[in-house]
Amino acid sequence: PLLTPRLHTKINVNKGGDSMLDQGNFNKLVGFIFLIIGILHLLRALLGWNAVINNLSVPMYISWIAVVVTFFLSFKAFRL
Repeated sequence: PLLTPRLHTKINVNKGGDSMLDQGNFNKLVGFIFLIIGILHLLRALLGWNAVINNLSVPMYISWIAVVVTFFLSFKAFRL
């Protein structure tokens, strides 16, 4: 008989909030990521860093829009 390995996986359904990444921690993580992205866009806009994607220069107003959007998303994620 062939010996085939069995995959033993334990699935945590998170019924009691015992998971390391529960909803509150996930919201904090997402809020922090959006905050970092927003800060980087703000630095780009203030310091005049160039952004080139596939030989196309990204206009500076895109970063200003991204600052507003990412800071708003970060704020909302931290408030949840």
